[in-house]
Amino acid sequence: MRAKERHMSYEQKIEQAREAIAANNESAHSGGGTGISTSDFFQKLRLAGGTTLEALQECSWEDLQECGLPKFVAKRVAKIFREREQDKKRPTVITERRAQGMAVAELLEHYDPRDPDNPVGKRLSTLSNGGRCIVFNDNGTVNVEPSTTLVDELRDKFPERETMVVDERPRQTFRIGERPDMTADENPLYPGRMLRPDGTCDQTNRSWAGVPFDVRVLVHLTVKETREVVVNQLNDAHTVMDMVFGDDAESKIRQRYSQASVMFDALKQGGGLPSLKLMRTGQNGNGLNNPFGGKHRRF
Repeated sequence: MRAKERHMSYEQKIEQAREAIAANNESAHSGGGTGISTSDFFQKLRLAGGTTLEALQECSWEDLQECGLPKFVAKRVAKIFREREQDKKRPTVITERRAQGMAVAELLEHYDPRDPDNPVGKRLSTLSNGGRCIVFNDNGTVNVEPSTTLVDELRDKFPERETMVVDERPRQTFRIGERPDMTADENPLYPGRMLRPDGTCDQTNRSWAGVPFDVRVLVHLTVKETREVVVNQLNDAHTVMDMVFGDDAESKIRQRYSQASVMFDALKQGGGLPSLKLMRTGQNGNGLNNPFGGKHRRF
């Protein structure tokens, strides 16, 4: 059983490395470049002796670079190979006193995006002055190296970055407490407010579920940009929503709100339509926990 378990663990490492290389190749191909030959890499790895779990755990990124991986991909795969199951399972408790003495990279290695109010998260928030300092990998883990750079820049009073290029791919940056999965649809009639998960507006108690994206954007533009719609009372919002759910909604909205229609076409042609997505902060203007009102980051 022990030999079988080791064999399965070895295969899991190889599969994780294969996924990392595939992700790199996808980015490279989308940018018009060439990817890494997976078969050539694994053949060189086997010839170099990488045929057991123990051998993989001894690999340095320089070893993997000699097998054909670019530097940053080699570093990522080396980390995959070195990670041990017991390291994943071992709980780590960081006290406030210990967090004060930890280096930035070490803090980032222990940062849990689901628990940003623990000593590690609080220390990182202080060091970053509340700015965007986290870059996530595709699997939701923190990418330590670029995140360290961001924290150091903020400590030196440089402006925060909204994106950062990592492995030739622009990545969105996040503040402490934010995560890529903490997004919600923006309310078209009430810019800056979120719709509930089922699409319900917290003002009208009517749902936007099933309304096409283009229609939502048109309504958003009439309120936020062209001011052809002014929502002073609930009745104003209900009037627009009645139109949204009527027959041939997009055509009727375009005819009634011509400025928004023209702006929509121009933005769409230039690839600049608003995403109608907001990053949940969980804070309103009074500092109270309110994910639907208050200020949220648009992206």
